[in-house]
Amino acid sequence: MIKSMDDLEELFVAIKEKAVEKGLRLVSVGAPVVSQAVYVGWTEEWTAYLDLANQVRASLLYIHAVPFDVKDQNTTTASELTFTEKRRLPLPDEVNELEWLSQWLMERTQEWEKYNQKISRIDCVWFKDGVGHRLAFEAPWYQAYNDAVDKVLEETESVEQENRIFRSKEEAVKVLRLAEQLARHERFPEATNDGKRLFMAEKLFPDESLDRRRVVQLAELIYWWEVEPTERATKAEKARALRESGENIRNIAAMLKMSEAKVRAALETNNVV
Repeated sequence: MIKSMDDLEELFVAIKEKAVEKGLRLVSVGAPVVSQAVYVGWTEEWTAYLDLANQVRASLLYIHAVPFDVKDQNTTTASELTFTEKRRLPLPDEVNELEWLSQWLMERTQEWEKYNQKISRIDCVWFKDGVGHRLAFEAPWYQAYNDAVDKVLEETESVEQENRIFRSKEEAVKVLRLAEQLARHERFPEATNDGKRLFMAEKLFPDESLDRRRVVQLAELIYWWEVEPTERATKAEKARALRESGENIRNIAAMLKMSEAKVRAALETNNVV
C-alpha cells in the first residue's frame, strides 16, 4: 500500500532521524531485489514501522527518495510508449516520434513543472528472516500528475479509432470537413479549452442542426494529429530566423504567439541561443 503525504521532504528527514535513533543503519539506495524474499506492505504509521524494526532487531533500513523532474518523467513515458510495436503513431516521416510525444506530454503537464526537484515518492524496506517490510509514500500532486499522463495516453490509443469511425461513415463527411476547417483555423491554438473551442465553432458554423461538440472533439484530434507537428516545425524555423536577425526572445514570442519558454526550447533544438 502506498500512502499519500503532502510534505515528503520533511517526512524524509524525520524518517531518517528516527531510524538512526532506533539503531538502524541507513542505506540510501533503492531496496535490493531478492528473488526468494517475501514482501509485506506496511499500512500503519511510519513511527510504528520503525518501532517494529527496532523490536525485531533489524539492522538495515533501505530508504530512497525519488526527486521529480517533469521533463525526464515525460521522456521516459514517451520512450516506453513509442518503442512498443503495437502503438506506433502515424506522424510525418520528418517528425521524430519520441520527441513529438514528449513535447505533447509536456504541453499537457506543464503545471507540474513547479514540483521539479521535489520528492515525489519515498520507498523504505527492512528485512527480517527473509521477509521484506515495505513502506512507501507518494505526494498527492504526483498521483495527480500520473492521472493526467494516463489521460493523455488514453487519447493516443483512441485517436486512430476515432479517425477511422468518422472517416468511414458517410453521414460524418460534413462533420469531418468542418472539423478540418476548425482545426486549421489560425485562431484555433488560442482556444485553449473546450468552452472556447465550442464558442469558436458556434461562431464559424451557426447551423443549429450541426453537432458542434462533435466537430470540436474531432478538430482537437485533427489538430493534435495532423496540424500541430507541422506548425511546431514551421514556428521553430521562424524563431531561428528571427533570432539570427537580431530579435530578442520576448519579441519573437510576441510575433509568433508562443511562450518565451517554447521559443527558448525551439532555439536550443536548432542550436541557436
